[in-house]
Amino acid sequence: LFYKQVEKLCLKAAPAIIADSPYMAQLLARPQRTHIVPQGMFTAHFLNAPGQPSTGPVIVSIGTLTPRKGHHLTLEAFAQLKQRLPDARLVIAGTLPATKYYRQLGTLAEKLGVTDSITFALNAPRAQILQSLADARIFALHSMEEFQNMAIYEALAAGLPVVATRVGGIPSIVEDGQNGMLSSYGNILQFRDNMLALLTDNALHARMSAAAKSSCLRFDWKNIADEVMKVYSDLKPERTKMP
Repeated sequence: LFYKQVEKLCLKAAPAIIADSPYMAQLLARPQRTHIVPQGMFTAHFLNAPGQPSTGPVIVSIGTLTPRKGHHLTLEAFAQLKQRLPDARLVIAGTLPATKYYRQLGTLAEKLGVTDSITFALNAPRAQILQSLADARIFALHSMEEFQNMAIYEALAAGLPVVATRVGGIPSIVEDGQNGMLSSYGNILQFRDNMLALLTDNALHARMSAAAKSSCLRFDWKNIADEVMKVYSDLKPERTKMP
C-alpha cells in the first residue's frame, strides 16, 4: 500500500513520464505528459555475430516459466505442428521461479507425445541463450500479457521471425506480416499455422528475417538514449520544479 501511494505521488509530481510501450502509456492514463520510449538493447551483439539462422524446423521460446508466458499453449500448438512437420523441435528456455508449472509442462508434453522433441533450458547462462537463438529458425511465445519483451527484441536482432500473441506491448514490437506473425491469445490453431508457414515457406521466412534485423535497429541503445535525452531537453524549466 505504501509503495502504491508513493508511486501515485511520483506520477502526479513528474513533469514528464516515459512509458516503454503504447500499452503501458494507456495504463498510466497520463496522455499529455507521457512519452513512449521503448527499452534498449545492444544490437551489435547480434548483428555482428557470424552465421545464419537455422534452416531446420527448430523453434525457440524464451520466457520465465510461468503461466503468463503461455508455454503450455505453445506446447499444444507445437504438438499439432508435429503432425504436419514430424522433425520439428522446440526449445523452451527461461528462469524457473517455481517447479510446479515446470512439472505441469512436462506432464503435458508427455500427454501430447512430444517429450522427445522438446528441450528445456532452465536458468540457462547467457551464452546458452544466445546459442539457442542462433540455432533456431523462428521464435515463438504465446503470452497472456506483456508490457515489452526483451527476448522478442533479441530474437528479431538474431534474424528470427517472431510468432506471438496480439497482447499488451507486443504489437508495438512485432508488425504482423512484416517481421513476424500475430494471433489472438488462446488461438492455438492460428498460432500453429503461423509457425508452420515460417518453418516451411523459405521465401516468407527470408523476407521476415530481413525485416526482423532491420526493425531491431529501432531499439539500439544509442537511439533509445537520444530519445530519452530529448524528453528531458524538451521540458520547460518551470515545469521541472517539484510542487
